[in-house]
Amino acid sequence: MQILYGAGGHTITGNTIILRGLDEGNWHMDGVQWYNEGSTFNFQSVIAHNFIYFNSKYSTSRGTGIYFTTGKGNRLLIYNNIIAMAMTASDGIDLIKGIGDGNLSARIFNNTVIMGSPISTTLNMVGLDTLVLENNIFINDSSASKEIAMINTTGIFYFASDYNQWYDRNRTWDNWNGTTGQSWPNWRNIGYDVHSNLGAVSFTNPWGTNISDYSLNHDSAGIDEGSYLSAFFKTDILGTTRPQGAAWDRGAIESLNDTIPKPSSK
Repeated sequence: MQILYGAGGHTITGNTIILRGLDEGNWHMDGVQWYNEGSTFNFQSVIAHNFIYFNSKYSTSRGTGIYFTTGKGNRLLIYNNIIAMAMTASDGIDLIKGIGDGNLSARIFNNTVIMGSPISTTLNMVGLDTLVLENNIFINDSSASKEIAMINTTGIFYFASDYNQWYDRNRTWDNWNGTTGQSWPNWRNIGYDVHSNLGAVSFTNPWGTNISDYSLNHDSAGIDEGSYLSAFFKTDILGTTRPQGAAWDRGAIESLNDTIPKPSSK
């Protein structure tokens, strides 16, 4: 799906996008691609409730789940999306501000992003003036992955990240912040992800082809560990009301397993 040369203010919701095929020269495949999009009006664009999947063993393709490049002024609200991509080279969400009118801001909430390529990142953020990350599940599921996130905070006016689940199967934590790598303790000492966790979650069926495959199993990390974002939305990708337990779950699905009492930790 491609949007280009518009003024912004688009809404993309409720889609299942399954990418297939082989790389064709310089072409690459993205679930949702925005190019040279936006204006001084800084309209809000919404990307929500989408399932973007690529795990073809026959493909050598490059691509990204959500790709915003050479962007102009836009306010992006990205929530309740599942992005599962095992490609030769790919990023989960790639937002790059170009030289143009207006500012680029993004609020990224309750997404489940799982990447399987050894040269992929879950996030690549460049040139934003505002970025908020909350209640997301970010996973690098490769034995030889790159940085789990590349967030360039140079020139950023406001940046906040908290209540997320970060897991890199190959590393404890590796975020590349501009030109400086940040260890997990240093990252938290700066004030980011204070209530977030490192470590895996337990899905119903990792790398499954259905939305429900990415529901969190009972007692999984991420259940009841999110923050309340009802000012923005009140349901998950399946339309289930949040919360189903003591608090919001992380990720795109509010697990019905919340209703099962967890065993005492004593």
